[in-house]
Amino acid sequence: MTDHCHSNACLIRRISVLTSLCIVISVMATSTVWAAGAGKCFWIHGRLSTYNGTSLLRIWPAGTKRLLGLCEAVCGDKEEGPSLPENVKQAMLSSLPWSIWGEFQVCPLTEERAGHMRYVRLESAKRLVAVSGYGHP
Repeated sequence: MTDHCHSNACLIRRISVLTSLCIVISVMATSTVWAAGAGKCFWIHGRLSTYNGTSLLRIWPAGTKRLLGLCEAVCGDKEEGPSLPENVKQAMLSSLPWSIWGEFQVCPLTEERAGHMRYVRLESAKRLVAVSGYGHP
């Protein structure tokens, strides 16, 4: 049987199916990258603060122009908030508005790209000092 689909409705249906397939493949590929991680965990000295936008909590590694966005698994339109170590939660409650300086162990969820925020998972923290605003202790 030959396909004689020449109507606009048939064409739109085919385009919709192809678009849906492309979206599914794209999501599957992105999920694999997030799940696999993007490198080994490492320690940094920096400031944890709140920001506006995707990844509400971010770490500024001291002395750099970079920001690390805290995420648990997926960031972007469907961001899942980070689970924080207990000592970080306590430091957050000690001073409002706050910034927390300390040593942070982070595990990258995305590759590092110039000009883009790198997303990480916060594993642990030590030597925490809560300060008002964005100041330094």
